Amino acid sequence: MEFLDKHSAAIDRESYGSMTALKYAVRNGHDAIVELLLDRGATIDLKSSDGWTALMEAVRAGRKSTVELLLDRGAAIDDNNGLTLLIQAVGGGYRDITEILLEKGAPLDKRDVFGRTALMHAQNNREYQIADLLVRWPEILKRRQTEKETQLAKELAEQRAQFLKDTDFSQGLKKHIPKPRPFNFPKPKP
Repeated sequence: MEFLDKHSAAIDRESYGSMTALKYAVRNGHDAIVELLLDRGATIDLKSSDGWTALMEAVRAGRKSTVELLLDRGAAIDDNNGLTLLIQAVGGGYRDITEILLEKGAPLDKRDVFGRTALMHAQNNREYQIADLLVRWPEILKRRQTEKETQLAKELAEQRAQFLKDTDFSQGLKKHIPKPRPFNFPKPKP
């Protein structure tokens, strides 16, 4: 850590092969080092000379925990000249990363430079489970929203029931309405 403190200006410097310290840590799955580098000022969305960010590297390497870490720390879901993160995840056969990206809002309809979507890549690569996930994703989102709304309605009904149970209505609502505070008018100066 002392080294990082002394050389913080070089934290985003590229080495051979367009690699930064952050991208090396990401590629090799060293999440603790990724966190340390980010804490010390590494730029999370820095595109190196090859056009790749740390998140792109994590997706390409299939590093689920690193993808989650970078997204939680605010990494942007961006693309590399038409190669979207979603297409990368599909191309690698990473269903779990595909789902994480979808949950974070990765667009389903974005196309690569050849005009192909993530679904087309899934079908071409015979990733049928991923293709099924992509096809059903709008339905899954709608169901999740309905489940959240149902859960919220249940919680509100439980809170209302508890309030009614705890409230003594024998004295009416007087007990629950605060008494008005008297207002003291300033006395005129003699």
